[in-house]
Amino acid sequence: MHSASEDLVAFRHALGVLPRSLYDTQIAAAFAGLGPGLGYQGLVKALLGVELDKAETRSDWLKRPLSERQLAYAADDVRHLHAAVAALDERLERRGHRQRALADMARMLDSAREEPDDPHPHLGFRPAAQLDRAGQARLRRLLRWREATARRRNLPKKWLLDNELALTLARRPPRTRQALASLLEGARAARRLADEIASLLEAPPVGEELDMPLARAEEKTDRQRLKALQAVVAEQARALDLPEACCAPAGISRPCWKTASGPPPWTAGAARCWKRRCARPWAEPGRAWQPVPRPRILAGLSWGGSSAGRARRSQ
Repeated sequence: MHSASEDLVAFRHALGVLPRSLYDTQIAAAFAGLGPGLGYQGLVKALLGVELDKAETRSDWLKRPLSERQLAYAADDVRHLHAAVAALDERLERRGHRQRALADMARMLDSAREEPDDPHPHLGFRPAAQLDRAGQARLRRLLRWREATARRRNLPKKWLLDNELALTLARRPPRTRQALASLLEGARAARRLADEIASLLEAPPVGEELDMPLARAEEKTDRQRLKALQAVVAEQARALDLPEACCAPAGISRPCWKTASGPPPWTAGAARCWKRRCARPWAEPGRAWQPVPRPRILAGLSWGGSSAGRARRSQ
C-alpha cells in the first residue's frame, strides 16, 4: 500500500478488518532516500521509469459502473507495487534502514488497531488557549461531535465543521438560531444539523468538563525544550542520512499543555517507537513530560471509501 494510514482507518470502520502486516511504499521511499511524502506517481516514475496517468484522480469513484479509464487507473494503483517494493528493499538494504522502515510500518498498523477516540481534542488547537473553561468545553464538544458525526454519516470532518468555524462558534456562540444559520451558511452538512450544534453550544460546562485539562499558551521553557528536541532530531537525521521527518518521535510536536488534573491520557505509541532514542537527550531528569499528538491526518477522510486516499497518493 502507499500512504496507508487513511485506508487503514477506512478498513477498520467500514469493514471491521485490518491487514495482518503492512508494507507502506511511502514510508519505505522516505528511508530509501527518495524524500518524505512522495506520491505514488512520483514513486513509480523514480523507481521504474513509468509515467502513470492521473487524469481520473478526482473523478466520481462512487458512480457505478466505473468507466474503463477508472478501471485502468485502479489497476495501475497496484500493477507496479511488487516491482516497486523489490526496488525499495534493495535501496533500504544498501542504506541500512530496512529494519527502521519496517518498524515504522508496524507502528502505523498498531496505531490503526488501537486508534482510541481522543477525549480532549481541543488540546491540539493552539488558539484554544485563548478561551476560558466554558469556551474550551464548547470547542471540545464540537470536535468530539464532529468526529462521531463524520463516522456515522460517512462524511469528511471538514464538511461538517472546519477548524476555524469550530473555534469561532466556541469563542462567541451565536445568540439566536438565525445568527447560527448565518455562520453555517458555507457548511452545507452542518447547516442541516444546526439544532444539534445549537444544543452543544448552549449547555454550560458539566460533569467531566469541570475538571477537563485546559489548553494553555506555550511558555518560554516549552519553546526552549521544543527547540532542543528539534536540534537533537536534526543531528540524528544528519547522522543517519534521513529526512528529519523520519527521525522525529511519533506523536511529538511540542510539550504537553499543563493541566490541573495531570497530563492527558495519550496513548504510549511513541514510547514503543525506535525514534524515541532521538529524544532522550532532550528530556530533563526529574521533570514530568508527555507528548501532545500532532493534528490527525484523517481530518478529511470519507469514512466509507478511499477516493481521498487515491487523490492523495497521486499527488
